[in-house]
Amino acid sequence: MFQFQWLVFMGIGILMLALILNFAFKAFRIVGFETYEVIVMLLAPLILEFILGPVFLGKYENIEIYADPAGFFIPIILSIRFLASGRAPVKRAILGIIFISYIANTHSIPSHIGVIVKDVGTIILITSLYSLYASRKPDEAGPIAYVTGTTGVIIGADLANLSNLTHVFGQELKFTIGGAGMFDAIYIVGLLSVVVDLIASSIEEIIREESS
Repeated sequence: MFQFQWLVFMGIGILMLALILNFAFKAFRIVGFETYEVIVMLLAPLILEFILGPVFLGKYENIEIYADPAGFFIPIILSIRFLASGRAPVKRAILGIIFISYIANTHSIPSHIGVIVKDVGTIILITSLYSLYASRKPDEAGPIAYVTGTTGVIIGADLANLSNLTHVFGQELKFTIGGAGMFDAIYIVGLLSVVVDLIASSIEEIIREESS
């Protein structure tokens, strides 16, 4: 009896997950993402967190630099894809990266556990607003938000603070870019700024339908 109940609950859970993913696929398509890209954004980090550890990149003064697969490599690979395909227009994306890098840098603090990004919500909102302003078509907003958000945080919060970390610590230090994985500011800003874009696009669509 217990085994049957367990199977029922597991079946319900799988069904709910399938419904949520189906909704996510349709929703993210509105702001410019393909189905497999949504899968990579949402599911690949969960898998990588369990099977891969941080990858060594190099050394800067007294800091050994590593990169987390979920918090660094996935955002970088997707960002390169969006730029190379033109879905995130290069000039507007670069301007956004510079802008968000500055915002992320002013909201980050080097500490004994790495770089802490405070007030992530502000960075998400600014990233989303920029992407909506910079996009010329509805399906450009998502890629622009993702590229500027993730790359901006990597540059402004992590890379720009390497020299500060060398002053905070006089001894050897291991520093992981995107070290919190799915809970890192890089991942969170990239994903949630796209979600804000999606909400804004949905509201705009509702207003347009009511006025027509």
